Amino acid sequence: MMQWLPIDTAPKTSKAILVHCEERKNTYTATWARDEEFPWSGKWKHFAGDFLTEAPSHWMPLPAPPLPDNAKLPGPAGVRAE
Repeated sequence: MMQWLPIDTAPKTSKAILVHCEERKNTYTATWARDEEFPWSGKWKHFAGDFLTEAPSHWMPLPAPPLPDNAKLPGPAGVRAE
């Protein structure tokens, strides 16, 4: 099970993660803007295309994508494992 981690441990890369902003209780999918030629370098950017105006307090990796409906899962026949 994934758990929220302190934002200071978040990877500052272009890989998407979930960030949570405690002040207004918002959660976003975000990446770290690190292009040093531009003024937005060093800020969290969410996928709506804007930079966060709230300070994230926590982060976690994105969950794995869902399996196809016809994926064979371990466990009894016809029962999807949780």
